[in-house]
Amino acid sequence: MEERNDKKYDLIIDLDITSPLRTKHDLKGCIDTKLNSDYDLVFSVTDSRRNPYFNMVMETENGYDRVIASNFNARQEAPEIFDMNASIYVYSREFLLNENNLFDGKCGIHKMYDTGILDLDHENDFELMEVIGKYLIDVKKDFKEIYDNIR
Repeated sequence: MEERNDKKYDLIIDLDITSPLRTKHDLKGCIDTKLNSDYDLVFSVTDSRRNPYFNMVMETENGYDRVIASNFNARQEAPEIFDMNASIYVYSREFLLNENNLFDGKCGIHKMYDTGILDLDHENDFELMEVIGKYLIDVKKDFKEIYDNIR
């Protein structure tokens, strides 16, 4: 795009197609967080329903154990964890040109409404998203605003 438009861009915004339900507020929130910080990139997240310090396990040589060793007895005691939701990424131009890995830079987050996020990796995900999307468009004005602008 820089070559095509003979213009250099300060930010690159990636709206991932596999997680399409987002609002203008979410997009603006990611951009504002990036512009008002020294983060190399900002990505959208949701609150995690599980916590690897408390209630996520993996198979080990001795059976199953927590993903991250800890002594927490309640999820509320464990560090706050977020799920990356693959919806919005806002990169600085220099970071995107010079780095290969998302976590090679200083990362910031913007928390989105959880129910609207579902990765579309399979056909059944798409079917579920149709139901969720219709509900959110009917009930939440922020989602309806986006829908009305793309029809």
